[in-house]
Amino acid sequence: MRAVEAALVDCADQTAAVVQRSPMAYAPRGWPAADRARRDQLARADALDLRRWRYNGHRTAPYAALWLLARITRAAGPFTVLPEREQQRIATVAAGAAGRVERDLDIATQRRTLKQRHGCGGAIDIHGGEGRAPLAHCTGCGRIWTEGDFAAA
Repeated sequence: MRAVEAALVDCADQTAAVVQRSPMAYAPRGWPAADRARRDQLARADALDLRRWRYNGHRTAPYAALWLLARITRAAGPFTVLPEREQQRIATVAAGAAGRVERDLDIATQRRTLKQRHGCGGAIDIHGGEGRAPLAHCTGCGRIWTEGDFAAA
């Protein structure tokens, strides 16, 4: 989970550096008091906008994932348009994170064909995941193996 969190937070850091605009500046001292007060209020609100990505504080995988999703869906906020290369990078990081979680929690269906062939010359396919015990079968003769022993021949 730490690797997934690190990847998502790093992606959000990099994306924010590209698309998050700097907070509005405070008013110069020479402005009239009423204008300066309005501008400073807007600047404070802009700096504290909860839609901004923070480089410290609340930096969790769920928060980063939601923030990145908001960038992909073009949610309003202090951001410029997300460039195509950033969209691709977010998609790559998200797919990697999802794949890792699915593998680590054994909730993804997995299928592999071994390089080693069975005695009959058939390929050996391994099936597993989704919480089920792994199963192997020969595509040549139909022989099936389970964790314990043979399931069928």
